[in-house]
Amino acid sequence: MPNLFGVPISHISKNALHKRIEEALIHSSPLWIVTANPEILLKAYRDNAYQSILNQADVIVADGVGVVLAARLLYGIRLERITGADLAEDILRLASQYQKKVFILGGSDEVNRKAIRKVFSFKFQVSSINGLGGSFIETEAMEQIAEYQPDMLFVALGAPRQEQFIYHLLKTKNLKLKTTLMMGIGGTIDFWARPKLRAPNLFRRMGLEWLWRLLRQPWRFPRIMNAVIIFPLICLYDFFNKKTLL
Repeated sequence: MPNLFGVPISHISKNALHKRIEEALIHSSPLWIVTANPEILLKAYRDNAYQSILNQADVIVADGVGVVLAARLLYGIRLERITGADLAEDILRLASQYQKKVFILGGSDEVNRKAIRKVFSFKFQVSSINGLGGSFIETEAMEQIAEYQPDMLFVALGAPRQEQFIYHLLKTKNLKLKTTLMMGIGGTIDFWARPKLRAPNLFRRMGLEWLWRLLRQPWRFPRIMNAVIIFPLICLYDFFNKKTLL
């Protein structure tokens, strides 16, 4: 298992992860999944508290070509890339199959509503879904989630806020939650609300989603450069200074 910036990336295939998720749903076993992309790992590198929160997750998968390349080139470990957007849709298929309730937290009110409508329009229809977007008080959001009692919780607040929220939710003792699966989905909610934002299949296969996103949303330039340039440079620096251990 490669350890990048103090974050252990799970050496798990997509098929094995799907089986683990399915077993968790069948047995109602809590499962917190983090899809670690370069942006998330850079934040962990710079923030020890956030790094510690990530390490509480049950599974941390490699989301992003940069993470896969770093594991292979620096440590000789082949990781299967598991993108958050694809994984979220796979989980929704299981929600439909097992008649599970879904809650989506995050995005603006409009984006949240559009995302929910989009999920309802999928050919594998989810029977029960609710959500909350816009500005909110964290404790009130937690109470609303507890009242709805979803089996699956998707948090689209961006890193690090979405992982911090899930961590605080799990640590809040007075909430009686039956939620089995929790996952931060970041910009996936935007793909559901505005499908044209997601890169075409050709860009995805080539690992160039970042280029498509930059073309569609130029204001993301600083974040994309962090992932494409800063992340690999710090990986090399960290590796050669022996700060990252297997």
